[in-house]
Amino acid sequence: MNCYNRDMKQVVIGLIYKDHKLCVAKRLSEPFKGYMECPGGKVEMNESLSDALKRELYEEVELSLFEKTYLKSIDIHNDYGLFKLHFFKVTPLQELKPKVYHELIWVDKHSIKTLNWIPHNLPHLDFFIQADD
Repeated sequence: MNCYNRDMKQVVIGLIYKDHKLCVAKRLSEPFKGYMECPGGKVEMNESLSDALKRELYEEVELSLFEKTYLKSIDIHNDYGLFKLHFFKVTPLQELKPKVYHELIWVDKHSIKTLNWIPHNLPHLDFFIQADD
């Protein structure tokens, strides 16, 4: 699929690793309420991926100081539409504070596959684990 498809929503996702543990949280809202996810969200009109990541991480976990590395993008299709997910490895340079979650959980690599992930993330859990290598 074309990256510039008007019908495809662009989403940035931060794989936030600290001390070889991944930051995850349980969604409090639909869609996928109760499932685990990594912080991120939709890119706004005329917003760069980098700016969207900075905005989303601040809005969700009050993270404004971090280093990032682009990892890859994948296309997904689910009941909510077409999405291009842009993954970044994020190294926080300050403490995180949940703003849209009850709590943040730091999970070691061996426990990542045991969580109740949003279904479209399931095929990519090995990638999540390898992102910290």
